[in-house]
Amino acid sequence: MQGFPAVQITNRDYSIWRACTLLLTACVVAALCGWAWLWFRVDSRMTWLALALMTLAVGLAASLWRAVPVGLKFDGSSWLLWNPDREGGEPIVGEVEVCLDLGAWMLLRFIPAAKRAGVRSRWLPVQRSEVDTRWHALRCAVYSSRPARRVDAATDA
Repeated sequence: MQGFPAVQITNRDYSIWRACTLLLTACVVAALCGWAWLWFRVDSRMTWLALALMTLAVGLAASLWRAVPVGLKFDGSSWLLWNPDREGGEPIVGEVEVCLDLGAWMLLRFIPAAKRAGVRSRWLPVQRSEVDTRWHALRCAVYSSRPARRVDAATDA
């Protein structure tokens, strides 16, 4: 039996994520501007609604724009996530799900194993150009099946 592939990456480049966020925000704002223009003479309340929705869309895009560097490691049994710029930061243990795979770009979701205060799920946009030499190992690790945990096996028995 082969072991699971171990891999470690540091993700700092979010250029594709930011470009897609900017493009999607521009499309939403353009659609809302068109909608507001159509409703401007009929009902001014709809124009105010469109302006409020535009503000909401830009605010959401601004929150998605900010992405901090992350380190992600798979040691063959568990995933670890940490901030490589923070000294003494303890890694968080959890699981990784593939939410979107476009070949040279993936959107991963890191789900922490323990629910502690301030620790929540994180979306991790990863692009091939950032982790070029480890891209294949990362893809193998996220798609490899994991053996059932001993706790799960004990409860099934």
